[in-house]
Amino acid sequence: MPQIHRQLLSQRARARGLTAADLAASSGCSESHVTKILSGRWNPSVPLAYRLASAVGITGDELLTQPQEGASPIRQARQSAGIKVGELATAAGITPQHLNNIEAGRRRPSIGTLRKLADALGRKPGELLDVAA
Repeated sequence: MPQIHRQLLSQRARARGLTAADLAASSGCSESHVTKILSGRWNPSVPLAYRLASAVGITGDELLTQPQEGASPIRQARQSAGIKVGELATAAGITPQHLNNIEAGRRRPSIGTLRKLADALGRKPGELLDVAA
């Protein structure tokens, strides 16, 4: 799934006085999905991203972004594989919150967790290490 510029979506929605319910109604998805998208717990499909962009008055291309430069190697690998946080967390036997903390650099994975993450991503554990951390 593509990454979207959540802050831009949120800012534009607020500027237009749109709620999550309004975005859901205009984009054809549930309010729950919009809330998850805005909080970063779910990435929309490309067609949904374009509908959300249209709802807030921007182009789909403005809303879509690439994985962040400087992001952790685990996040980069997950994003390039198109895997959601919840899916990778489940495969590694950890919670999505724990994975978010690992990707944000607030926690370090155990060796066992690193191996499970690497297996799920089809990578070698060493490829997922942030040597600068």
